[in-house]
Amino acid sequence: IPLGGNNILQKAIESLNILGTARNTEVIFHPNLPPAHAESVKLVFANNALEFHPQSPTYQKHLAKGTMVALRNLVSNKPSLELSLNTNAPLDSSIMQVLKAYDITLPITAPNANIVTNLFLNLDLMTHVINVKGLFKAQDSEVLLNGIPFFTKTLNVQLNNHIIKVESQN
Repeated sequence: IPLGGNNILQKAIESLNILGTARNTEVIFHPNLPPAHAESVKLVFANNALEFHPQSPTYQKHLAKGTMVALRNLVSNKPSLELSLNTNAPLDSSIMQVLKAYDITLPITAPNANIVTNLFLNLDLMTHVINVKGLFKAQDSEVLLNGIPFFTKTLNVQLNNHIIKVESQN
């Protein structure tokens, strides 16, 4: 720990690196949602951030490989929570429930098709402002657009906060 200078605490936090592992974990991301599960979670504290890297994470029986959570800028006036959620699963009621908990509405569901989902949430912990980016992709799938079924050869749905862009090829 650096002992010189006026900002000893800040410099100590910036130089601190901690690794840990939690096993058989259950994580609640929102009080209105059921927990996510993981065989284990690697915890990394470095650069004023605490990152959670789950191994074999699942949410409502959906595999969420590549998902990561981070608390950034912990010792500052701009702390944030970041969630990167990755699935290859039906866009069913359990996934839509997650989106709804964060006031995200998609006009599309695909309860019987696998949708490759990459969703990124950034929540400012001081102001509670949330920024959302997402990409949902499917091929050769039947989806419901505002409740109306249609078949699509290729589907790309881009989400940028509350702006939704739907592209489909048949």
